[in-house]
Parts: sequence; structure tokens; C-alpha cells
Amino acid sequence: MAWNMNGRFMESCSCKLWCPCWLGPAEADRGWCSAAIVMAIEEGTADGLDLSGLTVVFLGDWPKDFASGNGTGRVFIDETASAEQQRVLEAICTGQLGGPWAVVSGVIAQWLPAQTARIDVRWDDHRPSVTVEGIGELHLDPLRDESGRGVEVRGAAAMAAFDLEAMELARGDGTRFAAPEMRAWESGGEGVVSTFDWSA
Repeated sequence: MAWNMNGRFMESCSCKLWCPCWLGPAEADRGWCSAAIVMAIEEGTADGLDLSGLTVVFLGDWPKDFASGNGTGRVFIDETASAEQQRVLEAICTGQLGGPWAVVSGVIAQWLPAQTARIDVRWDDHRPSVTVEGIGELHLDPLRDESGRGVEVRGAAAMAAFDLEAMELARGDGTRFAAPEMRAWESGGEGVVSTFDWSA
């Protein structure tokens, strides 16, 4: 199945600013790592099936750092998605249909069944916030210099796995998740904002 989708990418994890796992194998701040990745799809199709306007939230849990693998993962899909859209988005975001998530799935030992949820995405004054009803919330405050320019990173090792060209650093304070069968956690303050353009 051929697919493509582009949109906004947001991430926060249990580490302090800045998550060392983006740079490759590292020691997580707490000895373990939990993270949330939000994919707000602006445009997307899969064999003619429209995926535009939908949101997927990935939650991951690792006993050590991201690169060490052996993680547990689950995706939450916008409740407005049809059954067919849910099926396709789960397949894409668990790596079954190729693309960046096929690489990322190499660090996931167990995929829990996808769930649907009400997902609310807001961009108040360029500060994104995402709520997954009954599961958690993500809040990001991009870092800016005195002229208002963002703090941008390029070329970090794990960015290649997600096929991200650049990402902007952000504070993730207030981010917290507690999903069934997964570790409950709060962000140590880490976060990034980027855009994605994926296909397979």
C-alpha cells in the first residue's frame, strides 16, 4: 500500500532539556525513558484513502534509553477517524507499511493494541498543546532568542530515524501521560517541534 502524509511533529519525554537520545545511545535522566510523539496530519492519503486532518499520538516506554530498544509502544488515533482510517494509521505508525516508523519500530519489542480517543490540538501563540482525553496532555513552549528566532537542531542521530530535517527545541513542562498497561510519567522539561513529510 502506497501512502504519504505531512504535518506537524511534536515530542516530549521524561528527560530534562534536551533529550540525549536524539544524539544516539545515551543514559536517560531517570535511567528509563517514556515519550509522547504527536503527528498532526495536515495532508495524507493511503491508496486513495484520505488521512488529512487526523491526529495520531504515539506513546513509548523503554527500560533504558531509546536506542537500547526493548520498548513498549501504543498509538492513539483521533476518534473522528473511520474504521478504515484507524486500521491504516495503526499500520503506518507501527511500521507495518514502511517509511520512518518501520525504522523506529526496531526499538519497540511490544506493540499494544491501538486505541481511539478524543484528541484536541491547539496552537495558542505558537505554543502547541495536545490533550488525549483520559490519557494525558502535552504542552510545548518553543525556545526563542531575543529576536524571536527558534533554537533549531539539525543532524542529530535519531532525527534520521524519523526522517526529520530540522527541529526546534521547546520546554515540555506540564506534559504528563498515564495510559493503560504503560508507565505513568511527567516530562522533565524536554520537547521538540518539527514538521514531517513521509511516504512509502
